[in-house]
Amino acid sequence: MGLFTSASTRREEGAVVLEGAHLLRAWLQRYGPEVELLFVDQDAVGLPALATLVSQVAAKRLLICDPQLFRKVSPVAGENGILAVVPVPAAPAPAPPADGSFELWLDGVQDPGNVGTLIRSAAGAGASTVRLGQGCADAWSPKCLRAGMGGHFLLDIEERCNLVSRAGDAATRVVAADAAGETSVFDADLKGTLALLLGGEGAGISPALARLVRQTLHIPMPGGIESLNVAAAGAIICFERVRQALRIPGQTVAPLVR
Repeated sequence: MGLFTSASTRREEGAVVLEGAHLLRAWLQRYGPEVELLFVDQDAVGLPALATLVSQVAAKRLLICDPQLFRKVSPVAGENGILAVVPVPAAPAPAPPADGSFELWLDGVQDPGNVGTLIRSAAGAGASTVRLGQGCADAWSPKCLRAGMGGHFLLDIEERCNLVSRAGDAATRVVAADAAGETSVFDADLKGTLALLLGGEGAGISPALARLVRQTLHIPMPGGIESLNVAAAGAIICFERVRQALRIPGQTVAPLVR
């Protein structure tokens, strides 16, 4: 199936495959019951949890698949023996950042597992949007979706974003992670309207984008390791922002309201 293996096919068809019950439930919670196509492993049809999930879906087409065929398409099985083809969610409309909003920007992060993990961390930290610049892995690949664990459906995602143009907007305060950054992440002010920028695992942030960053942040590492995996670094900074918000008297981190 081209939707599994080809980013260009996903873009051309405007569709993506969700593997397993967890991702499908996350989709249903945000976008409602309608899906284009639902595949169910025949061996799993009678399982109560899966039967309940299928009853919640309004599929344009429902296919009960031979177990051997299903396993050739996807490794999920048992109560996860379900696949759904759904439309790729629309990117957010161009707009100035909302007051107090938090966005995650990725520049050239090529590993889909890292991209998915970062989307998951951003969603957990209350980000409204993830913007992927040039050279990033496809946000809707199966590996990225698995790593995101449903985070894709808790925020907006914009791919092939012109981050240089966005960073030039005076309303956007952009801070970037850099192993040689000027300020410790634990000393920086991460409250308020903010975009956190992370660069690729090898090349880092592009020079054109780096010139527009307001502040560079490093993570203190007394253990002597030179740098962290980009997904680990991103998670630390995302939740340092959460920690700072929680330290404000009377402040709570409210769930994102759409």
